[in-house]
Amino acid sequence: MKDPTLTWLLDRRDPSVRHQVLIDLLHRPKDARDVLATRDRIPSYRPVKKILATQTSEGVWSPKKTCYRPKWTSAVWPLALLGEMDAPPEARISSECERFLDLHQTETGASPARARSRRARDGTSRVSLGI
Repeated sequence: MKDPTLTWLLDRRDPSVRHQVLIDLLHRPKDARDVLATRDRIPSYRPVKKILATQTSEGVWSPKKTCYRPKWTSAVWPLALLGEMDAPPEARISSECERFLDLHQTETGASPARARSRRARDGTSRVSLGI
C-alpha cells in the first residue's frame, strides 16, 4: 500500500519539494537519475520563475546599495527562498550571491552590523544591531 502523504510529497508538479523528499526522506543519492531529473525541473517551476522575474533588467533585486531592505523584496529574501526551493546555481542567482557577499561581508568573513548603543532606564548600556 502506498503512503498517501509520501505520494503527495513526491508530486512531480512541485519539483522543489520532490527534490528534497527524494534526498532527505528517501535517502536517494544526489547523483541518482531521478534526483537529477527533478533538480533540472526546478528552474522552470512557476514559483522560481516568478521570483527570478522580480529582478531588475540589470539582474539585481533593488536597491543596489543593500541586500536587506526593503524587507521581503531586496536580494536576501528571494535568495533565501530560492535556496529553500533547491534552485540550482545559475548566473542570475550566483551574481546576486556575489553582490550580497561584496556588500555585507567583512574581510574576516563575518557579516558587519551597525551597532547602536542605547542607555536603558537602569543606566546600563544596551546595544542593538541595525542590519
